[in-house]
Amino acid sequence: MILLSWIPKFRNSTHRYWQYFYSITITSIIYSLYAITFLAYNHPLFEAGLYIITAMEMVFFTYSVLPSAVITSIILGGLFTFSTLLEVNFHIFSTFSLLPNFIAIHIAMIFIFIIKNKNHYQGFVNYCLLENERNRNQKLYDITLNQNKTLVTQNFKIEQQKNLLSSQFHEIEDSLKYAFNIQSALLPSFQSLTLPRIKDAFLYNRPKHLVSGDFHWHGTTQEYQVIATGDCTGHGVPGALMSMLGISLLDRIVNTEKVDNPKVIIERLHREINHLLKNTEHNNDGMALSIICVPLDTTKNTLTFAGAKSPLLIIKNEKVEFFRGSRYYIGGDIDLHEKCHNNTVNIEKDMLVYMYSDGFEDQFGGEKNKKYKAAQFRTLLQDISHKSCYEQKIMLEQEFKQWKDTPSKASFQVDDVLVMGLRF
Repeated sequence: MILLSWIPKFRNSTHRYWQYFYSITITSIIYSLYAITFLAYNHPLFEAGLYIITAMEMVFFTYSVLPSAVITSIILGGLFTFSTLLEVNFHIFSTFSLLPNFIAIHIAMIFIFIIKNKNHYQGFVNYCLLENERNRNQKLYDITLNQNKTLVTQNFKIEQQKNLLSSQFHEIEDSLKYAFNIQSALLPSFQSLTLPRIKDAFLYNRPKHLVSGDFHWHGTTQEYQVIATGDCTGHGVPGALMSMLGISLLDRIVNTEKVDNPKVIIERLHREINHLLKNTEHNNDGMALSIICVPLDTTKNTLTFAGAKSPLLIIKNEKVEFFRGSRYYIGGDIDLHEKCHNNTVNIEKDMLVYMYSDGFEDQFGGEKNKKYKAAQFRTLLQDISHKSCYEQKIMLEQEFKQWKDTPSKASFQVDDVLVMGLRF
């Protein structure tokens, strides 16, 4: 047991069970001495054996930290068995005066060991508990130290990732700002939208990101001013790229080629975009578009509208006219020829024309976190139509913020928003 305690592999187990090993070993030695002494009866060494047994017990138990009950059991077990065997076999209690003294000495030894070991053993138990607690604390400390090292390493990696993300974010932000400048330069100025019969106008433009897939555009032919609003598939950078493509094509079709028929413009855009993007049934990139053609001649009082998946709302003297446009987008695998139709509207005094994308009506919000919906949006426009265009723009902004700022926390904008209002 002593040798095993020096081997690291068995150190813990010997420390844990050494009391049991010690008890068994000492018991075996003492009981062997009892057996040898019993066999030596009637031999001169018999008395020496009694002294040896007593001395060995004193040596083994004086410095041991075994429980008093264990020591008492070992002593009484050997003494009782030895004395009984001597009396049964040799009847020596009355003839051998040394044996009662031997028994009395052992009984006295038991009381001494009980008194001695009461404090000694309890101190040993406390020491063992303290060692166990110290070992447990050391293990916890080692675990905590390893965890701290792991956390330091993870924090360092997180800090590196944070710096990388921050650098990438600033690069993306700078790129978006530059893309915004390019898109703004390509868009025609809304302030340049001037017609003798348009008294007032507003443009409410709220991109989801810095750049937008929604766009407004206007151009001029010999007889008409062509006004359009578009909503490209996607938003952010992809939507902005599509919007720039749409603006470039409208510039060529209307300003250069002088096409002023809304239906024809939409069909031309459809073919051009499909050709440029190589659209197939698996690639339906395109846009929704509303186009109106307003005659430059003030004696002509009819405007023409055509839409591709984009509506037109007209309010005349609190009466509402709504044109849905065709059911198909510009772009994709569906041919828009003969699927898009012109609609004519008589121009009247104080008539309001609204052209808009589906961004406002698709916003989630309200107490139930639902979409704003198209019918609710048309009702909103009808309710504010008696206000000036400047006031209408402010009221649209207020309604948008109120709809998003709700207990449902639906503040995330899901799409670009564009609303254009023209008062004739």
